[in-house]
Amino acid sequence: MDTMENITLALDCETGVPNVFEFFTGLSFIHKWILVMPTGFYLMTITLFILNLCTIIKYGQKETKSNVLILVTLYPIVATTSMVSIFMPRTYFFCDTIAHIVFVITSYQFYRYCINCIEGESKFIAVSKGESFTLAAPPCCCCCLCLKTSSITKEKFLWLRILVLQMAIVHVIIFSFINILNVENPSVVEEIMLYCTPFLVVTILLAVWGFQITIRLLVPYYSNLNLLKKFLAFQLVLVFCKFQPVLLNLIMKQFEWSCEGSATVIIKIRTITQIIIQLEMLLLSLWAHFLYTSNNCRTTVSK
Repeated sequence: MDTMENITLALDCETGVPNVFEFFTGLSFIHKWILVMPTGFYLMTITLFILNLCTIIKYGQKETKSNVLILVTLYPIVATTSMVSIFMPRTYFFCDTIAHIVFVITSYQFYRYCINCIEGESKFIAVSKGESFTLAAPPCCCCCLCLKTSSITKEKFLWLRILVLQMAIVHVIIFSFINILNVENPSVVEEIMLYCTPFLVVTILLAVWGFQITIRLLVPYYSNLNLLKKFLAFQLVLVFCKFQPVLLNLIMKQFEWSCEGSATVIIKIRTITQIIIQLEMLLLSLWAHFLYTSNNCRTTVSK
């Protein structure tokens, strides 16, 4: 008990972040048992991933096998970074960055998956027989009323690819810079993030717009691919890992928290958030199992 009291005194009750030794030494018996929960969720997520891996390698379509393998790997990677940030509290920002960078890089693989499912852009242009498509898709349809219909060409697919790819490039550069800054001067990271947030939000909106146009373009011809559901299962990772923690942080800070040992207020809030993310990654892995293994990429033209 003396060790717990010493750690409590050494750490700031509100914002104190212990190192690994302080974290495990200062945990009470009940807090240690609480950590069994995310560990169980994590092991189930890894088990599902191995099952997905074996199924896709054995039965996956040649055209999309590599894309699907990368997409289903996203969930265990996010779960792993979440687990590390729970048991090594000072790696929280670094783990969050790794999860985010993996997501934005994987986003381009989702676009490639959509294109490979239809056997390439040229094949789709031939199938669509030169029909036009609308650029008025969420989220830009609400603020850009001037958007009109356009013909389906190779150049349009190039612009859609750029819309998706720019998010990965911008986010990797910004988060890499912020991580280097966090090592040198952690105190200014939050201030820098405020200036970077508008750029991050704009690039996300542009990428979502590109995805929405692509999916709305393909779904009428290949409705059996469930592209909208697969996009939702993919996009929810960003919602759960970036927007949800901010919301939970605002809500949980309204309550009164006590400090016991290494379980400071910020550690309790982050742990609860990460436990929820672990459960969500498990559910998304299960959903991905049904989406990608039951109907990987069997194209049937609907029109």
